[in-house]
Amino acid sequence: MDTLELKDRIALARKQAGLSQEQLGERLGVSRQAVSKWESGQANPDVDYLARMCDVLKISSDWLLLGREPESGPSPAPCPGCGQRLEPGARFCPHCGRSLAGVSASATYTLLLTDHGEFAYQTYLAVSRLSQMGYAQKDAAWSGPLSQEEAGPIVNSVPVILCRGLSQSEVSDALSLFSNAPTPPLVYRDGDGDTVEQLQSGVPIPPTNFQNAGQKGGMGFGMTVLAVIVGIVAAVLLLSIL
Repeated sequence: MDTLELKDRIALARKQAGLSQEQLGERLGVSRQAVSKWESGQANPDVDYLARMCDVLKISSDWLLLGREPESGPSPAPCPGCGQRLEPGARFCPHCGRSLAGVSASATYTLLLTDHGEFAYQTYLAVSRLSQMGYAQKDAAWSGPLSQEEAGPIVNSVPVILCRGLSQSEVSDALSLFSNAPTPPLVYRDGDGDTVEQLQSGVPIPPTNFQNAGQKGGMGFGMTVLAVIVGIVAAVLLLSIL
């Protein structure tokens, strides 16, 4: 049975995501002090922030609010040919006809940056943030977290492979870091090539295929919040009767 309180689960999820309180605050649009108050129990986040937190930290609302994990089925894998999402167990892609032998939800992916855009500083910032993520360290273009200035030479060397070995949910998170950058990185399967030239000779996977990747099934966030509120109201009414 989960004995953690909401404040403890927020702190645990943040640390497991490799984010500081300040970084989580930036992603949610609040101050570091606000995150600190949530994790110390001095205040509770509003429903909107709880919803955003589930998305940013890649956790389910069931676990964040109730401390329990919902049952989840297999996550659809994208077709290595056209990038369209596939139903579990499919043998051929219904969109392009490609054989799906060996394709699974456990596939890993490579990020290739091909352009820094007109406003390169936004791409510098995105690469700096990506370099600080624990999942973005395998075969990466950096050996440790980069400042925005340190990210400049890497970005300016485009096309450049940023990192490899990312899961579907990690790709989704990585792409969200580039939401303000002029040109986000392209996504390829790890097996599509070892060099920039090999990757560029193939077809990248559409970023839309990674939207909401990694979110676990179960009760939706709104229904979970409603269930919690109903439970609290019922408890209060019961106590008033006794």
